[in-house]
Amino acid sequence: MVQLRQVNEQTNTEILLGFQHTVGRHCGSTSLQDVVNYGGWPLSEAACFGLASGMAHYYKSAAAEIPLGIFMGRCRDLENNFLKNCEIDFERIEFKTFTDLEAHIQQKIQAGVPVLLQGDVAGLPYYKSPMHFPGHKFVVCGYNDRKYTIADTAFAELQVVSAQDLDKCTAYSNAMWAGAYTAYDLGTLPELTVDLGAKAVSRAIYQQIRELSSSGEAFFLSWHRAHEAWLSSSDFTSQADDKDFALGGRFFYQVIEKRGTGGGAFRGIYLDFVNELVNDRVFPFPVLQKIFSSQGRALELLADLQRSVRLSRERLSKIADFYKMLAFRKITRGDAKTQIRRQLKNLWHFERSTNDILCLLATEFVPDFQISGEIFKITQRRIL
Repeated sequence: MVQLRQVNEQTNTEILLGFQHTVGRHCGSTSLQDVVNYGGWPLSEAACFGLASGMAHYYKSAAAEIPLGIFMGRCRDLENNFLKNCEIDFERIEFKTFTDLEAHIQQKIQAGVPVLLQGDVAGLPYYKSPMHFPGHKFVVCGYNDRKYTIADTAFAELQVVSAQDLDKCTAYSNAMWAGAYTAYDLGTLPELTVDLGAKAVSRAIYQQIRELSSSGEAFFLSWHRAHEAWLSSSDFTSQADDKDFALGGRFFYQVIEKRGTGGGAFRGIYLDFVNELVNDRVFPFPVLQKIFSSQGRALELLADLQRSVRLSRERLSKIADFYKMLAFRKITRGDAKTQIRRQLKNLWHFERSTNDILCLLATEFVPDFQISGEIFKITQRRIL
């Protein structure tokens, strides 16, 4: 019988044989990296994020739980996008009970397959967080005696939780991140070839255009509606000066600069993906010549994309700093309004530039990788 598990010296628990966790910045892209690396695909976290068409431009106006509103720079369907773009068979399953989910986890581990889960940060004891976030992703890589070994984002060491804790973590959901007891059931990874890699990049660029400029997002406002709502919500003079206002400012700062975004609301991670594209190192083999009719023109556009994404990241970080200053009363509300609105206008320019450049890149695809229909119309509209 083939040995599928080993004892991890750090946790003294059984984990999948050969499984290794790589510390990352964002939970979704780090989890995808851990899973596909284990399956034999040597991709970086940035590659996983970029191939997942991970950027978004979402905004949610102020509410009781978010007193100053919230900007979200990561698309909701990141994991689904990656798996579809890379032709990996999968099913996102919402189990009815923890008993059903636990049986699924154990069956997969026994078969030598890590399990990608969605859960609530507040339910994982090693985070020591009172704040709920049920959109968190992590990987179960082993179990024994109803204790589960987890690979989780920025934690270098594997974590061990009880079945009770895992139940609590996966049971919680809310309107923003629906789906209790959710697991991603992945099939066997296909062979990573030049053709598959080239198709994955072209699909990821098309899907990134969709995620930015034509998202069907229901919970958040997106793209130009998000920008307009954020701009109109940046007048803080009429809001009460209370604890909730300060908490809202700190939270707004954190969802752009902290909380697994990699800084600049995920633009830093996407920029690293673009850098890999420029150097043709997304995969262990070159793919640019396979994708683009003119590699020289593609490199020019990718250099423009580097600049545009970098400038978006910088503007988002500046905006986040103003929200932090607001929270700690280091800037007046009037000055904050002026500064944030100025940066928002600059940000919108660079966000639109990013989308325009992606559209131009899509027009440079070789005929086999071009897609007609809706995305082609979006491309033409954005270029014009």
